[in-house]
Amino acid sequence: MEIAIKEIKKIIPYSGLEERLRQVPLMGRDEQGNQIYPYRSANISLREISVDEVNPTTFYLLQSGIEHQIRLNQELLKYGIDTLRLHSAVVFETEQGIRTLLPPIVEVQEEHVKFENHHGDRTYPGTYRIKVPLINDGAHRLYLARMREVHPTVLYLSGIPSRYPFYAFPNHWDDVRVVDEVPRNKEEKKLYRREESYALYRNLDRVFEGCSKPRT
Repeated sequence: MEIAIKEIKKIIPYSGLEERLRQVPLMGRDEQGNQIYPYRSANISLREISVDEVNPTTFYLLQSGIEHQIRLNQELLKYGIDTLRLHSAVVFETEQGIRTLLPPIVEVQEEHVKFENHHGDRTYPGTYRIKVPLINDGAHRLYLARMREVHPTVLYLSGIPSRYPFYAFPNHWDDVRVVDEVPRNKEEKKLYRREESYALYRNLDRVFEGCSKPRT
C-alpha cells in the first residue's frame, strides 16, 4: 500500500520526546490498580548504534512491515526527514489518520543467565546478572538499517527498574525470519516472559498518537 503524507503536523524535539517517554505506562497495572511508569527515572539518550550490537526480541518480521518502512523512508525524505536518523519525533497525517514516528527504542535490560563455555574447559553452574541491550520498538526499521549497513539513531534507555522488565526475552538476529503473515503460535513469535503476554508492554500509544500497538 502506498503512503501518501498529507501534512507534517508537528516535530517533537528531543526535550519534549524525553519528557513524554517518562509518562509512558505499562499495559498492566499494579496490585492496587495503579498505572506503572517504567521510564520515569530511566536514563534516556539519543545514540548512534551498529544494529548488530543490539538484540531483537522477536523471531519474525513481516515482509509488508519492511516494505512499509522502505516507502515511509522514501516519502519522509521528501520533507528532509530520514527515518533511520531521527533525532526527534515526527507527527504526520495520512489517509489512515495521524501517526507519530519515534526513533527506534533500545532498552538495556538486566537478565539472569547461565554461561555455556563453548571455547574453553571451565564450567560455571551458577546464574549471573548481565546487562543486555534489546529492541523495544522499531525492529522493522532497524532491520532495514541492517540491510543498508546504516548506523541508525535510536532512543537508548537504561536504569529501568528490574521489576519492570521488557515483556519478551532477547534473541539473536540469526533467529529472525521474514514472513508474509504473523505466526499463529506464541512459540514462533517471541520468548514471552509471562503467560499474560502484554502486561509488561510499554504502551507508547497512550502518550504518542498513532504509535505502535501490540499485535494481539
